Amino acid sequence: MRLARRQRIVIYVVLILAGALFLLLRWQSSPAANRHTLAGRPEQEYYLYVPRGYTPTRSWPLLVFIHGSGGNAAGYFEPLKPYADLKGYILLCPTFTGDTFRLLAGGEDVLLLDMIAELRSKYRLADRFFLGGFSAGAQFAHRFAFRYPGLLCGVAAHSARAYDPPPPASFGAPSFAISVGELDAERRETNRRFADELAQKGYDVTFTVIPNAGHQFTPGAFDQTLTLFDRACVGQ
Repeated sequence: MRLARRQRIVIYVVLILAGALFLLLRWQSSPAANRHTLAGRPEQEYYLYVPRGYTPTRSWPLLVFIHGSGGNAAGYFEPLKPYADLKGYILLCPTFTGDTFRLLAGGEDVLLLDMIAELRSKYRLADRFFLGGFSAGAQFAHRFAFRYPGLLCGVAAHSARAYDPPPPASFGAPSFAISVGELDAERRETNRRFADELAQKGYDVTFTVIPNAGHQFTPGAFDQTLTLFDRACVGQ
């Protein structure tokens, strides 16, 4: 009887430990495990993933992606996170509140620079980073690129409603990937004209109309982002 009691206790302990391990692994795989706030700005959140193979013996590419209006970072962070291990990049996805971040009207460009400075204090990053965005995030991305061209190796801007006229490309200006859904009639010609203007001003740019897609971040836009990242930013 005493042996049976001990066996039950061992079984209970094993079950408790297994449950605790399950909860820990589940928490680690959830977006909350990757959520951070900017030092001195607890209201400013961002999601960060550092690949399992990270080592400070070399510089690592940084991929930043900006959500659309009314969205948040988690929705784009999760699809991009598995590729950070596969392709070897550090992933940063900020959440910006309100609807004017697309214009950088609230100093969101400075907030992003502060986040990257915070990362550079902890990790060894490549000199230039990749910036992508969807819809309002695409507006943020191209405006940031025009303001800080020397900081970026590539820009993926998907399905923006409006674009600023591009300045002439300077030496070392980032490459652009512009895409829009075939069924997104309101934005299709706007994006096409912007891609044409970029080419006329001397930028390296690709333009893609994604078949049978509306105003949504599709697998095709996802592929365009990673294709440009591979071409423009890996091995820089």
